[in-house]
Amino acid sequence: MLRSKRTRPVLLALLLATTAACNDDFNQGWRIDRTRVLGAKAIVDGDISRASPAPGEAFHVDWFVVSPSGSVPTTWRLTACRRADSGRGSQCDGPSLAEVSGTGNVPTVSLTAPPAGALGDATHLLVWGDIDKTNVDNAVMLQTVKSGSNRNPHIDAADLLLDGQPWTTEDGLCEGALPRIVADDAKHEVALVVRESNRETIDGGRETMQLSHFTTAGRLDRLYSVLDGTDPAVDKALSVSWEAKPDTAPPAGGMVVHFYFGLRDSRGGMDFATRALCMRPRG
Repeated sequence: MLRSKRTRPVLLALLLATTAACNDDFNQGWRIDRTRVLGAKAIVDGDISRASPAPGEAFHVDWFVVSPSGSVPTTWRLTACRRADSGRGSQCDGPSLAEVSGTGNVPTVSLTAPPAGALGDATHLLVWGDIDKTNVDNAVMLQTVKSGSNRNPHIDAADLLLDGQPWTTEDGLCEGALPRIVADDAKHEVALVVRESNRETIDGGRETMQLSHFTTAGRLDRLYSVLDGTDPAVDKALSVSWEAKPDTAPPAGGMVVHFYFGLRDSRGGMDFATRALCMRPRG
């Protein structure tokens, strides 16, 4: 069982502080060259749009794990506890609420939020542990009078664009329906249209939305794109330039390039998406 007051680091947005720091060059934190844990999403059972369970409500937390070849099986051990509200980072306040382990493509833990009388001043639960020996943790906001409620943003299939055109292929083979891009070092625009309906009103403004983008080949200009809470209340495309410049020349039949996206709001709501294209050699 977990001991009371055990300190854990805070998970911000995706696990970017951890995953990007493992790269020799922080500026290439967008590169997926090994299996990586990119973040977690809390989902209330029976209301998949909501990220904040109310006291006594059942929910689950799914983790987004990716690799250069797509989704892969992983092994995990996860623990949940009531998070102490502390200025020193995240720590458990009391014993564990659940301890789970498993193997699969989507590490997950199913929980029931404690009743209001058992929460004290806590506004979050903490889920922590390891996935394939990578330390992870995620703070789940509770729906209380003090903290309010929060919905998960949603990435619609039609809202991801490649060079201005809808991009809906999540995976496949070069011989199939994947978009085809020539490895000629040209730059292409990758974009996500963030719908205004995803931005809840908080503190008299709108939620800030952060899009994190990753790829297995080629070069992205940056790791993050941000829609600030002070930006106008309209749908807006967050775009990033991707250069079709592989580290090694693709084979004659082409190579599948995977892209991964995480959209996070100001209070920990998340959604994830995967896309793929076929990068072909010149000529």
